[in-house]
Amino acid sequence: MAQIECFCSQKKLQEQKSENKKQRKVINELASRKERKERDAETARNKETMKSGGLTKSTKKKKTKGVEVEEQEKAQNKEPAPKKKSSKTKKPVEDEGDILETCAIRKHTTDKQGEVKVKVKWGDSGTQDWQCLYDMWADYPMEVKAYKKKNQRSTRGKSWNVPIIDDVEYFVRILGMIGGEQNVAEATFIVLANNGYKFDGEDCVRYDELLKDDPDLLQAFLVSPEADDASIA
Repeated sequence: MAQIECFCSQKKLQEQKSENKKQRKVINELASRKERKERDAETARNKETMKSGGLTKSTKKKKTKGVEVEEQEKAQNKEPAPKKKSSKTKKPVEDEGDILETCAIRKHTTDKQGEVKVKVKWGDSGTQDWQCLYDMWADYPMEVKAYKKKNQRSTRGKSWNVPIIDDVEYFVRILGMIGGEQNVAEATFIVLANNGYKFDGEDCVRYDELLKDDPDLLQAFLVSPEADDASIA
């Protein structure tokens, strides 16, 4: 009888342990669920905070301030744009002086020296003669461009390019002298180059420059009657 009671007690104890184990498992699961819910709630609150702009505003403000400081530093450290030398300005030849006789270019050729010449018909007199292309570029650039447009295949050489200072190779003619009445060394000169570029206005050539680059051309001009006629006070 005593053995039976002992067996029953052991059985009840095992059942109680098993029940306690189940209860602990349930409690642990409930605690785990509660912890997950709290983490999810915290995550949701953080997302709402970010959406509302709590962190974004602060970050944006800091970034904007940094950009403003950077822009101010750039403005302070920015180097001034270098001034362009007027003598190096690339510009086509234009003549805004005297009213010139109308003309039209009929044809062109290249002589033995390699100089391009054009046959010109003058509108007022109706006469025709040959002119150097660089002279026509200086006085009649629009007429040269019109002829070039109609004869594109035969006008591809560099002589047909719109005259710019970078393409100048040498001087061909002195067109005028400015100042230098008392001292010719103080004069400046209007000079025509081989590509039709005219050194005029701010591009005028100084006496010392011309003396260095082409002394023969300068001397020939100064001793010629043209020097008095071409002088400009």
